[in-house]
Amino acid sequence: MNGEKNVTPIFISSKEIARILGISKSGVFQLTQRGEFPVGIRVGRNRRWRLSEVEDWIASQEAAMKEKVNAK
Repeated sequence: MNGEKNVTPIFISSKEIARILGISKSGVFQLTQRGEFPVGIRVGRNRRWRLSEVEDWIASQEAAMKEKVNAK
């Protein structure tokens, strides 16, 4: 192998995302509809997001805030 770990992606629900972000489930869907949050994938009748994509999104939001603060 080339040194990469074989990691199984972890998928989380809108309820879990809402808890992590401190917003409502509808807030998660509103962010998604506005194109401000990863879309996720359909699993049956439900939508799930890769935890890694959510963590990346959070990191990008933090970086944008720091950049905005430093620009002042």
